[in-house]
Amino acid sequence: HTKASHTLRQCRCQCRPSAQACGGGGSGGVLTSTEKKAKGDIKRSVYTDYFRAARAGHLAVLVVVLYCAQQLNSVASDWWLSIWSEGTAFPTWTTAAYLGGFVFLGVTLAMLTFVRSLAFMVTGLRASNQLHARLATVVLQGSMSFFDTTPLGRILARFASDMNKIDETLPQAVEMALFCVFSVGATFVVISSVTPAFLLAAAPIMAVYYKVQAYYKRSALALKRLDQSARGPLYSFFSETLSGLACIRAFSKQAEFASRMEARLDDSTRALYAQKMIERWLALRLEALGNGVIAASAVAALLSRSTYPGLVGLSLTYSFRATNLMTFMVRQGTEAQTQM
Repeated sequence: HTKASHTLRQCRCQCRPSAQACGGGGSGGVLTSTEKKAKGDIKRSVYTDYFRAARAGHLAVLVVVLYCAQQLNSVASDWWLSIWSEGTAFPTWTTAAYLGGFVFLGVTLAMLTFVRSLAFMVTGLRASNQLHARLATVVLQGSMSFFDTTPLGRILARFASDMNKIDETLPQAVEMALFCVFSVGATFVVISSVTPAFLLAAAPIMAVYYKVQAYYKRSALALKRLDQSARGPLYSFFSETLSGLACIRAFSKQAEFASRMEARLDDSTRALYAQKMIERWLALRLEALGNGVIAASAVAALLSRSTYPGLVGLSLTYSFRATNLMTFMVRQGTEAQTQM
């Protein structure tokens, strides 16, 4: 049994191109470098590097203009429906005229959305190509000591999961986060313009909202980093197990390695489970704030004594949208930061 264990250990060490010494050397016989995890908020230099890689100078201005135009078009479409429902603003207009105006606004909104998405796609592709080229250059020019002390799974995680986030998740998260920011801003502008008394309640609601999202963001960033750091050992163990599969089967250690793999999977999913729990925590509190927005909008509508029921209905409709938009804005904003 002792000889078999020693042989299995040798096979596992030979099949492990990275990281752990197989008997001696270093402190405790371990030569693997420890993966570093960032702490606190994302540094400004990270954003600067990403946008510099994307060469997003002129496109950034274009995207902001497109977002503003899209929100103006969306508000105009809702306002058009409100005056159409009343039928008193333009009494000589026919149904075809109202319908034609609404179709024109809808087509314009679709075109603005398409151009905005295209601009984001081009920006994301530029950043992804540039960052992948830099990563490949650094790894290919790495010294032997780097490959001796860095587990293979950690390198694979950079090229697999991290690059996938830069390719797909990060551009989508940034796009949706900006969409939510402009949508929430348009929502509060519409409600305040129709019922100015709403501004008295908007300030304390936004103050509480800021504290809640700041508390959530710190926890979400820490858990996301734990989730990312837990994937390296998982990839390393899986690749090493595949390399030494013949030795594992020869000594009938399949069950032992399967249990080790399950343990690493459990470690990898603990942080993900905690992320889902804090998302529920956030949703509960933002739902309460959203109900406060609805109540404040309704009270402000009563105090305003507006003679235009269509505009009051428009204000109340936008207050109902505020709950989902605020929740989605916090999630997407935090998601964009964690993907950085």
